[in-house]
Amino acid sequence: MAAATREETKGRINEAKTPCIFTGITPAWNNMNLHRISENVSSHLIFGHVRAASPGYPTNEANCHPFLYKNFMFMHNGCVGGFSRIRRKVLARLNDKLFLALVGNTDSEHCFLLYMQILFEKYGEEREDFTVTELRTAMNIMINTICGWIKEDGVKDASLLNFAITDGMSVVVSRSSNSSQKEGCSMYYASGASFDRIK
Repeated sequence: MAAATREETKGRINEAKTPCIFTGITPAWNNMNLHRISENVSSHLIFGHVRAASPGYPTNEANCHPFLYKNFMFMHNGCVGGFSRIRRKVLARLNDKLFLALVGNTDSEHCFLLYMQILFEKYGEEREDFTVTELRTAMNIMINTICGWIKEDGVKDASLLNFAITDGMSVVVSRSSNSSQKEGCSMYYASGASFDRIK
């Protein structure tokens, strides 16, 4: 699990606390709006995700990453093995606000809202700022909760639990698998890098 601290991002926060998200179902390399927007956007923190549709689920913008709740953005590269068998447990754990925030039907968005539920239960929903240690602790609890449910239900499918969460100040990333046969999916992180446009 990786984490960037508040000290690394201090003084570079935009005035807006809510992230701006662009999603699309067309390939990133072929999306004219993405190209036009990216020519005019700069940020101290960017999440990028190219998504492969979950098996059996429709491709639509509601299922595209990153997901947003308040000032939090979340991405997942991987899958929750046997998700259909534990989905009801995830939903039962959510409070009404988080349950109503669910828009899509992916395992990823469900994991995000479970993460938020765990973070708020442990540290308080009324808070606006969380330490990187608190964000990391909530990530560990979420992964252990999911793996516990999977084991409890006797699911044999591997789960690749590569998650990334940010509150705009800190970033916490996991690369986890509950299988000794399958390694976690790829996940890339760059810090202090700049991407310059070629004109």
